[in-house]
Amino acid sequence: MPTLQALLDTLPRPGTVDWIGVRPAREAEVTAVVRVDAKAGSGRAGDPYARPGGKRQMTLIQAEQSGRL
Repeated sequence: MPTLQALLDTLPRPGTVDWIGVRPAREAEVTAVVRVDAKAGSGRAGDPYARPGGKRQMTLIQAEQSGRL
């Protein structure tokens, strides 16, 4: 698995985080928050599904894809 720096080196340009939404539990409503604590290699701190080596630690969606532009 590539390092975070190796992945960042492949990005064509920097991005920004415009919105953060979290689900406190499976199938719960998404709640907007202004910040989250993330743990490298496992995901969002406090997420009941965050675990080292998990399939999906966080999902990033481009604004163009979300319709937020």
